[in-house]
Amino acid sequence: MDQRLTTATQSEPAEPRRRPLAALDSELRETIRSFWRHKWAILGVVVLLTGIAVLYVQTATPRYTAELQVVFENKTGPLFDFQAAVAGAPQDEASILTEIEVIRSRKLADRVIKALQLDQDPEFNGKLRPPSTLATFFKDTLGLDLLLAKAPDETDPTQLTVEELRDKENNKIIDAVLEDVQAKQIPRSRAVVINFTSESPRTAARVLNTLSELYLVARLEDKFDNAQRASSWLAGRIQVLREKVEASEREIEAYRKRHGLFEGRATSLVTEHVSDLSSKLTDATIERRAAEARLAQVRNLKNAENVDTAVQVLDSALIQRLREQELELERKEAELGQNLGARHPAMIQLQAERQRFREKLQAEIGKIVQRAENEVVVARGREAALQRDLASVKGDMVQSNQASIGLRALEREADANKLLLEQFLASFMQASAQEDMRAQLPDARVVSPAAMPDKPSYPRKVFVVMIAFLGSILVGGLLALTLESLDAGFRSAEQIESVTELPVMAHVPLLTAAKGGGDRPETFILKRPDSAYAEAIRSLRTRLLLAFGDRPPQVLVLTSAEPDEGKSTLGLSLVRAQAQADRRTLLIDADFRRSRLTTRIPGISAQPGLYEVLSGQATAADAIQSDPASLADLMVSGSSSADRKVLGDAARLEGLLATLRSRYDLIVIDAPPALALAEGQVIPMVADATLLVVRWGKTRKRVVRYTMDQLTRFGMPLHGVVLNMVDVRKQAYYGYGDAGYYYGKRAKYYTS
Repeated sequence: MDQRLTTATQSEPAEPRRRPLAALDSELRETIRSFWRHKWAILGVVVLLTGIAVLYVQTATPRYTAELQVVFENKTGPLFDFQAAVAGAPQDEASILTEIEVIRSRKLADRVIKALQLDQDPEFNGKLRPPSTLATFFKDTLGLDLLLAKAPDETDPTQLTVEELRDKENNKIIDAVLEDVQAKQIPRSRAVVINFTSESPRTAARVLNTLSELYLVARLEDKFDNAQRASSWLAGRIQVLREKVEASEREIEAYRKRHGLFEGRATSLVTEHVSDLSSKLTDATIERRAAEARLAQVRNLKNAENVDTAVQVLDSALIQRLREQELELERKEAELGQNLGARHPAMIQLQAERQRFREKLQAEIGKIVQRAENEVVVARGREAALQRDLASVKGDMVQSNQASIGLRALEREADANKLLLEQFLASFMQASAQEDMRAQLPDARVVSPAAMPDKPSYPRKVFVVMIAFLGSILVGGLLALTLESLDAGFRSAEQIESVTELPVMAHVPLLTAAKGGGDRPETFILKRPDSAYAEAIRSLRTRLLLAFGDRPPQVLVLTSAEPDEGKSTLGLSLVRAQAQADRRTLLIDADFRRSRLTTRIPGISAQPGLYEVLSGQATAADAIQSDPASLADLMVSGSSSADRKVLGDAARLEGLLATLRSRYDLIVIDAPPALALAEGQVIPMVADATLLVVRWGKTRKRVVRYTMDQLTRFGMPLHGVVLNMVDVRKQAYYGYGDAGYYYGKRAKYYTS
């Protein structure tokens, strides 16, 4: 069995590779066909919805929309803020949106209603409006006035006063007017577009122009009222601020007198004095350090043995002359010393004279040291005096600064009060000027007054009809797709291949009693071998030969996902057609639950059959019977109370088939539905090829998908699908371009 299964697996036809573009093209064609199949439903939806739209636009009351533009400016009056005018500060978006709400306010709408007497217009006053024709028809003819009546008002009119009733009716009119007022800001500008829609073009323009006029008047009135209130408030605040300014100035003068502060640059003069003393102290310190350095140097030179160095350092003309005279004596002493001895009177005299010069030199150096010491004492005294003066001035400055802190605080408070007083005075003058209505300048102006529209804005007939037409096409398409999704069966080879990824081996047309002349398909194929049905059966064998190449399947199993798929009729028709072609064929009925051969073919014995052969109660030769209508052989299922263990034994079935392979060219096994019985899943394991029979338009896709998953899980491959009982007329009508379409459109090519 393993070798046969391996051979069958190797010889099975290659599954077609579904390229993404091809799959997409197939889905597109399938969608188009779905629309075509339900074209009458789509057409009905299109006609219905478009007709309703046409009827509506023809009977709807036309409405006209007038437009007006208002621009908001920065002017506030003749005395407006100069800095704001120079900066050109625009109205911010929030302010403009606020003004839009003012335009659409109930107060302004009430003024418009009173100015134009819109409460006498039936368009806005529902009490003056006559009942509609449709409502009158339902009321007078059908008595359905209660169905068309509005919901009752919860407020009891008897509990309201006359004024409250009048306000209630007026509020309804205001609501009706505001419902037709639309205002929006033009992006990136200070302009606002106001629209009003009415049944009368004249009313639309009048309402807008009146609305703009009353709005501008209301703006001026508000500004006038605000100016009056501001003037009264500012007058009181100015008086209080004046008193505060006077009190602040008196307090400043008293503080200056109390602390001896001068008005003006008193503080800066003290600071300059401190700076001057600090500079002088620095110079004195430098002079003192220089004097001390000279004193130390002179003392060191005085004690030094090298007199020449002292002479060079000490800048003194007397010392220079004494040193020169001493050197002259040393030269003479050196000259005489060459000829005279050291004790010669001349030598002794020269030495005494040189000693006197040296003593004079030392005395002069001592004077210089004394002068340096005096300079140090003077420098130190000057430095100490400057330090005392600086400390005294700094102490005075600290006291002055502490007093100035309080003075500056008082001055800041006084300056703030003065500034605030000046601002309030300027605002008071501006508010006083604006109290005169004639001095007011509007901060908004109408740049484009409303003109009477000449064309209705509603309904937009072409637009409404086009939208209805396109929408009806969309609704019709969705309806078609919905109906298609509710159709759970297969209707084309492309649908089957997209779900199963298996090739469709044949499209077997549905043979009705009228077409078959009262004969069943397995009988009709013998009487009409040139019919479309017979050609479809023969094409099944041909497709198998082409698919398997040089090793065509000898044992063919026909199974299905559900009962009543027509596989028994298909199997009997297949063996009879092959028998007509002089091939040795055998049909084995393996459906033990619903055996068809004994009921379809008269004269066929119910036993022995397949069960008796597998259980050893009979031989294959005993169970094989000849078909009375053809040269094919038949083997019935046998006992209906068969042992399931025997039927599920694949080894016994394979042994039987090994015996029969040598006697027949084609063995067709009519297996039970794959999910109904266990043997339905065993039989395909011993066959060369297994075909799944799918009934056109009936077999559910999810059942087929589940069947394939189960068979694949147990290692039982399927080699193809047969689309059975195809209604060729409907398939041709639906536009499927496969074999069923050809049988339907080219039926005259075959004999009837």
